[in-house]
Amino acid sequence: MTTTAEPNMALDSPLSSHYDAEAEAEAARDARWARREQARCSSRSQLAATGLYWLGGTPERLPGVPGTWSVVGTAALVHLSPSEYITVNGQLLPSQHLFPALEEGESISMEIPRGPGQHQVITSLELMRRDEEYILRPLMADHPFLTEYAGTELYPYHPGWRVWADFECFAEDRRRPLTSKEADPQRYGGVGLVRFEVFEHTQSLLLFPTETPGLLRAIFTDLSNDPNDCRSVRAMHVAEPGPEEPALLDFNEAHNLPCTYTELANCPLPPEGGRLTVPIVAGETPPAQRVRAQVGRNGLTWNPRASYHVDGV
Repeated sequence: MTTTAEPNMALDSPLSSHYDAEAEAEAARDARWARREQARCSSRSQLAATGLYWLGGTPERLPGVPGTWSVVGTAALVHLSPSEYITVNGQLLPSQHLFPALEEGESISMEIPRGPGQHQVITSLELMRRDEEYILRPLMADHPFLTEYAGTELYPYHPGWRVWADFECFAEDRRRPLTSKEADPQRYGGVGLVRFEVFEHTQSLLLFPTETPGLLRAIFTDLSNDPNDCRSVRAMHVAEPGPEEPALLDFNEAHNLPCTYTELANCPLPPEGGRLTVPIVAGETPPAQRVRAQVGRNGLTWNPRASYHVDGV
């Protein structure tokens, strides 16, 4: 014998569970967005960069950076004067220091002790190897952009942007890290290709490996913004499907890369396999602010006189 409440419960329970699941998915998306926003305002964020410099064989001084920097063989070398200090893992570097040779994608973080009363001076450095070159990025813990940053908005969450896609795994798996230039699958180890439909248009995306096992990443542009503008580049993580299984693409999780916020970031640009021909109005929206840089002989230097405002956003 059943009560009159049971049919309603049987009818309402699946709907309730559905809405609960969607609400949980949206809350999880928002929590990940909040963590990204917090990281963007960190003193070690790329948004705190004051320059981006390519090192060469000739020793050179770089704007605001202690020491004279060069590349010797396969490693970077710095010469410090008696009044210049850099620490790595809390240890002061000697007056002449040859860093260990870095592999592609590796980096070394350094600190610069700040004297009493000093403000808006470089406080840390990142030495990295990208595209077989050594790059030095200085950072300012109290960079004005970190306090003037107004935040990034999200498109409204919609379950319709969770799309199932056919996954084609490449015959040869070349899992190498993406760095700063075009995400070339022949060079940087594309894992496979996903094909799916949006607005009745067939689309495809290349998937690349990440440092997390079982997690892949797509780098893409779309027609919601100018696809030729690096401020339009976004990324999305995708769980690696098993053999003969489809991949789930959740465009609600699409997020901006650091190069959309500053000209002093080195991000991979999407290849032809990452240029969607439909608008993706999901995930993070384009930022309304961006750090500007001026070109110098060794690379790029922050232009503090330039406005952070992005026209048309």
